[in-house]
Amino acid sequence: MNQHKPQPFYFPSSIILVDDNPSFLENISLQLDAAKLTYETCHHARQAIASIEKKPAAIHSSWLKQLLHQQEADTQQHCIIDVDISKIYSLAFDSQRFSEQSVMVVDYVMPEMDGIELCRHLNNNPIKKILITGIDDLNLAITAFNEGIIDRFIVKDDPNFLKCLIESIHEMQHLYFKSITEIITQNLLISHTECCLQDNPFINLWQNIFQRYHIIEYYLIDKTGSYLMLDWTGRKYWLVLLSETSMEEYLIIATDHHADEILLTALTQGTHLPFFITEEDQQTPVADWQRYLHPAHTIQLNHQRYYYSLIDNQDLYPLPHSILSYKNHFMRKIAKMSLPTDDAK
Repeated sequence: MNQHKPQPFYFPSSIILVDDNPSFLENISLQLDAAKLTYETCHHARQAIASIEKKPAAIHSSWLKQLLHQQEADTQQHCIIDVDISKIYSLAFDSQRFSEQSVMVVDYVMPEMDGIELCRHLNNNPIKKILITGIDDLNLAITAFNEGIIDRFIVKDDPNFLKCLIESIHEMQHLYFKSITEIITQNLLISHTECCLQDNPFINLWQNIFQRYHIIEYYLIDKTGSYLMLDWTGRKYWLVLLSETSMEEYLIIATDHHADEILLTALTQGTHLPFFITEEDQQTPVADWQRYLHPAHTIQLNHQRYYYSLIDNQDLYPLPHSILSYKNHFMRKIAKMSLPTDDAK
């Protein structure tokens, strides 16, 4: 599976399984449970369509949808669209975010409407589509893939079928977010010269942090490349990235306000960087900046020096709202599925 690269935001999302065979659905469901993936099962195509259409993508139906419409309107004038970063940050506090439907896994052979027809019906929906097919229908799957009707196909008889399915789901989840956030990335790269999202040294740094700290969701908090990152338990990490220009601006402010020698030396030598997340933090008197200083490392990006710090102090930056961790969301889903149904009582 390809390494995950930084995007404006990403969080675990929901899968839709569509098959008229209950035993096959149950088998796949067990594998998704083991992989800590949340999902909804549908026994026929019409049920899947109803589920998708009644539950529009939360992020795609609000401010991001407006941004896409604005892009379409401004394309001919070649306008740059202003991206409101605070909208990205606010997604972290949406307790419904994990219900976002990003991938549909559908069997080809079904009554009334086959898997390819279902995918064609949802052609304008950004949800990624994985088709499960048999050897006899492989050519149809290849054609559907080449025509862009499906995003991936997997043969049922593949000895590594389940492993391939889980890997494909993860990859499609990432591609889903990449496709819907591409407009944000491109506009940031054009409008903000200090944006480092596609700079290779930054990507390498970001991937190392992503893997080392088992990050599963993240949200861009400024236009340079700083992030709020969360692991499975909801533990938060702040990846702070400042350009040399930004550090110089902080040094000027500190000098003008007669900061002590320790603070001036830290900013001058670049051994520490300041980080303020709220407006209240930003109003902190220079004399009290010390508690907002963090050990800094240097990295060469965009042909200039940048400074970064990874902050995991859980108390220094209290969040404005509580964050539902994916662990709690997943455990609630499992508990709910374990409850006996009315038919079983």
